[in-house]
Amino acid sequence: MPPQPNITRSLLILAMLILLGGSAWLAWQVLSPVKSEQLALKVSRGDTAGSIAAKLQERGIIRNPALFRILAQLRGTDRRLIAGTYTMGGNNSLLRTLRLLEKGNTSAVRVTFPEGLSLQRTLYRIERSGLASYAALDSLAHDANFVYELTGLRVASLEGFLYPETYAFDISLSPREILQTMTRQFASKLESAGIDFRATPGFYGRLVLASIVERESGSAEERKLVAGVLANRLNR
Repeated sequence: MPPQPNITRSLLILAMLILLGGSAWLAWQVLSPVKSEQLALKVSRGDTAGSIAAKLQERGIIRNPALFRILAQLRGTDRRLIAGTYTMGGNNSLLRTLRLLEKGNTSAVRVTFPEGLSLQRTLYRIERSGLASYAALDSLAHDANFVYELTGLRVASLEGFLYPETYAFDISLSPREILQTMTRQFASKLESAGIDFRATPGFYGRLVLASIVERESGSAEERKLVAGVLANRLNR
């Protein structure tokens, strides 16, 4: 018995809807931007589109590693990869991410440090960007001679001296240069406010107190109350 015209028409409409839906999904996967932190992605000799896709998905830069591999093979991206360090992430689509790899994008990496981050969390954030390892950064941040070189103070670490803001770090910077950049920014901000922290008696104690207040309070009004309580306790 031949299919009824209505059934045939319905099947055709259904097939068209599936095709359109699939096309829309594919376009969204390829062209829709993914917002993520920037990072320095190191590509070594022997890295494949599959290994790179895994790294990018882990860091939230792409949604679909399988589709990344397929497009990389179709475009020949995986055959043109050059060993080196690439700036990835930000707000890019899967197609744009492939193009960054193909062009050898090696500019700066933007890293944002919110106020109130501890030294440990600050160093982990740098490590997550791919610019330097936590071990190398932590070793320097607790090196008495290096800390004195940057601050002029005999203190245990760089806790409190790494100024929180958004930096555009060149991917060629060493761990030492990254910490120098952030500490110099700290000194610059204080100098613009008329404060020479190296010549201010008891400065480090105040810095530690300010760091505690920052972590333990939210609004400006709360900070005044917490600072008052802590100051009274220290005076007693």
